[in-house]
Amino acid sequence: MFHRSLLASLALLLVAATALAAPTGLNLAWNTCRGDGGTTLRSFACNASSGQERLVASVIRPAGARTFPQGTGNAIEQVFEIRTQEGVALPVWWQLRGGAGCRDGAIDAGNTLSPDRVVCTGMASAPVFIRYTFASPSPDRAILVLSTPVPTTTAPLVADAEYAVSEIGISHIKSAGAVTCAGCSTPVVITFQEARFFNNLFFEILTLPSTERTVIWQGSLPVATRNVTWSAIKTLYR
Repeated sequence: MFHRSLLASLALLLVAATALAAPTGLNLAWNTCRGDGGTTLRSFACNASSGQERLVASVIRPAGARTFPQGTGNAIEQVFEIRTQEGVALPVWWQLRGGAGCRDGAIDAGNTLSPDRVVCTGMASAPVFIRYTFASPSPDRAILVLSTPVPTTTAPLVADAEYAVSEIGISHIKSAGAVTCAGCSTPVVITFQEARFFNNLFFEILTLPSTERTVIWQGSLPVATRNVTWSAIKTLYR
């Protein structure tokens, strides 16, 4: 009887620990980190050219993963897909970077040290833009690639904890007024496709969602997401 009671107690503890454990994978949310209450849906009346929207990408590494060290050369590379929800051509409102687009410079990325972070741990370093390709590899989407350094001022990244790895700002510029860029009101889906941890010692990749890795602009749920592998992304730049 004692052994049965002990086994039952251990089983309950295991279930409780499993329930409390954060699911491994990728999160993306509007306004703040997903773990701190960030949302999936965002609507904007497109009636002002001031202000901006804020996206926060976060990751949860799997149980048993090696501690990811801080230091020179250590970074987390992130791949995001932006595509229209209805499959139409991505409008010029999303020409955010590249030197010649309608809203060139309307996207920025900063560090994730914010006072609203409670569940998520912020990163002290700002992401570096690697690439932004508009209407490629197909007319209905764009690909954004960022790389966030893990500096010596950041504690090593451990498993089962949520880390906000990038904060992306999307400006409202040219959404209203005398000079506008068409397509602000077009429904768009943004998906955090991949996070790659790399340094001189080991390599790790996350592709699956934790809670939710997709957000929607001017649209509604549900939406099917498609996975873009790192191999497919690399073929765009050969």
